[in-house]
Amino acid sequence: MVAVPVLLFVLYQPGALPTWGLVFLAALLGMNELFAMTLADKTDRRVSLALGAIACAALFWLHPDALAAGPRSLSLLGVGPMVALFLAVVPVGLYYLFRFGDMQTVAPRIAYSMTGIVYVGFLATFLALTKRDFPSVGGDLVLLILLIAWVGDTA
Repeated sequence: MVAVPVLLFVLYQPGALPTWGLVFLAALLGMNELFAMTLADKTDRRVSLALGAIACAALFWLHPDALAAGPRSLSLLGVGPMVALFLAVVPVGLYYLFRFGDMQTVAPRIAYSMTGIVYVGFLATFLALTKRDFPSVGGDLVLLILLIAWVGDTA
């Protein structure tokens, strides 16, 4: 309840950058919590969190509306989400390919890392994408999404 006024203040700021900053921080905290519960090795947690941060930033920023909207940014129109998904899967796979560890635990560790990035990081980033893509009602939509999640979670 303490953070609700801060959340409302950020949601109703013009532009999507304040919302993205708050959502990015929440995504990092959520991924860190999931990785702390599922990945025993501290190095695996740190690398997964760093790769998740890069992938979430790519999901938001590799779009013409987030960039300066110059002529070069138009080439990213349909590629941004694919690049973000690529960054969530391929570097994680390469990390575990070359990371020394017990072969029996590689599949669960790679699954936890990719799941944390996509499930926690990408889904949280979609709140900032909603604010960016619907500038006139984005704050209202994000608040509605959060209210539905909170009510559904406590019911």
